[in-house]
Amino acid sequence: MRNRDIFRPLILCLVMLMCAIVQVSAASQVIYKEELRTYTDRGYVRVGHFEVNGRTAFCMEHSNESPPTGTAVTSKIYKNEKIRKILYYGWEGPGQWSGFASQKQGITLTSLLLSETYTTAQPVGTYNFVDGLVQFRNYVNSQPAPDLDLKFSKPRVKAYYDRELDAERTEDITVQGSGAGKLTVTIPEDIILHNNKTGEEVSGTVVLVPGDSFYLRTAGSFSFDKTSEIKGKNLALQPIVFVTASTGLQDLTRLELAEDTAESTKLTVDWVGRLTLRILKKDIETGEPLAGAEFHVEKLDEDGQPTPEGDRYVTTDADGVATIGNWLYCGRKYRITEVKAPYAYALDSESKTIEVTGSNEVEEVTFNDRKQKVKIIVDKDGRYYRIESGRIEARTGKLQGAVYQVTAAEDIADWNGLTVLYKQGAVVQTIVTDENGQAVADELPPGKYSITELKAPDGYVVDREIRSYNLTVDENRSELDHKVSFINKVKTTEFRVTKYDADTKKPLANAHFRITDSEGRSIEVCTDKEGIAVVKNLPPGEYTLTEVEAPRGYRLETKSQHFTIEYEGDNADVSLTAYNHRTGGPTTGDNVSGAIILYMILFGAAVTNLAVIRIARKRMKKAHSYDKI
Repeated sequence: MRNRDIFRPLILCLVMLMCAIVQVSAASQVIYKEELRTYTDRGYVRVGHFEVNGRTAFCMEHSNESPPTGTAVTSKIYKNEKIRKILYYGWEGPGQWSGFASQKQGITLTSLLLSETYTTAQPVGTYNFVDGLVQFRNYVNSQPAPDLDLKFSKPRVKAYYDRELDAERTEDITVQGSGAGKLTVTIPEDIILHNNKTGEEVSGTVVLVPGDSFYLRTAGSFSFDKTSEIKGKNLALQPIVFVTASTGLQDLTRLELAEDTAESTKLTVDWVGRLTLRILKKDIETGEPLAGAEFHVEKLDEDGQPTPEGDRYVTTDADGVATIGNWLYCGRKYRITEVKAPYAYALDSESKTIEVTGSNEVEEVTFNDRKQKVKIIVDKDGRYYRIESGRIEARTGKLQGAVYQVTAAEDIADWNGLTVLYKQGAVVQTIVTDENGQAVADELPPGKYSITELKAPDGYVVDREIRSYNLTVDENRSELDHKVSFINKVKTTEFRVTKYDADTKKPLANAHFRITDSEGRSIEVCTDKEGIAVVKNLPPGEYTLTEVEAPRGYRLETKSQHFTIEYEGDNADVSLTAYNHRTGGPTTGDNVSGAIILYMILFGAAVTNLAVIRIARKRMKKAHSYDKI
């Protein structure tokens, strides 16, 4: 290629850029400069050399007649990438093909290729016999489409909240394209364009050039709109078609620096805007959603204090979700507090504070509540007796083996509050006291329950009292331990021993016995005047009865007797009989008449002795009186 050919495209481009912008529907006139003939083995082909407004224009309808000088034409932008590509790489185009041998060939081949593309009158290949046309067509087809329209590096961007700016902003966007085109952009109200090259921040109408880098941000902290569309008009090289009034005359074309009649270049911005708050309420154990939880949501200031304009109350639905749509602002903090728990659940008293970053369109917060569960604890005590320090003492202790039934005193709802878990009168649980005297019915929902003793421990009397309780749990608690105390009465036992004279079979009083249990503890009893000694409430067990002191005048019985005490059956009451034999002399227990006679004889002897002594004293006194005379 000749040196001057190197600069030809640049010169042509500069000339074109310096031309005035062609206005749509502007009227112009054609100058028909000359006819260009190309001779081939099939004859010659002729095209016209035209100018419009002082610059070369190419015919596009070779089958039609050439417009003569003075023909009025109307110009319009022709949005066709194939035509623009031919003009770009054609004669006098910015990317002019280096294969053109002359102006004549350049105009001829460019016009013929345009006619193939613009009309159907000459199909592709019609003029392949023209020297250089096939090569020019192949070259154009092999080249990329010229990027003459300016456009944004991304057609759609998503904004995010920038803490440093305290505003929403987009990522960086670049103006893409080649040449000296310009893009006139209209920025919506309340949006600012920040030019990364100059650092300027502008709004309204902005002119951008290829290579400009910028981002968009909100004028305030947040956007009231969810989406903005930034529109721009291109000022770039476009195919301009000069249309003649007659359909029999050729239309002409060339590339010109033209502004779009419409804002065809667009950039869509998805702003963060106001976000949605979604509160999820779940069972902490099962993860099931919970309806009916009420929350108080407060907007906080920089000091963490509620702002006067910012609070809402919401309640979870059947899916356990409470939603406040388009309410949260980026960069702001909100406090969420549960003020009412779902039915039969404990209130979560711990508030949650969130800071809205805009990273998600929906800010989601989950609260987990625990079921309110009731535990019924039956505490079983009973009286029992024990030999201690020579006597029978009554004591109270824990009883194992008592059986209780817990029933629903009314219909009891499940934790969802919608279905009946236990109908009135239904048995909820049957429980038995352990070695600590306790029986537990747990994992129960709040409600009214009755507790009935079905079976008492061995040796005790069943407590027939039915006790009912309406068991509710404070909203701040998840559990209630309700203790119920039962005391059983022990069944009574009686041991009786009767003492008789072995010969007369008469009852003998004052016989002393020792009763000893299997562990060596003992108690002593004495027969009354009926010869009977009674011991009540001996604890069940094996015993030995031993006489430790016989009635006076009787020999001690050295042979012990064994007996068993039980709470039930024949051994609940035990009776034994014991006999004593007399000793040699009168003893306690003989006929009392002999003793009385003996006492009378002794008393008479004493009286006689006193009388004798008294008479003797009188005689002595009388004899003494005679001596004085």
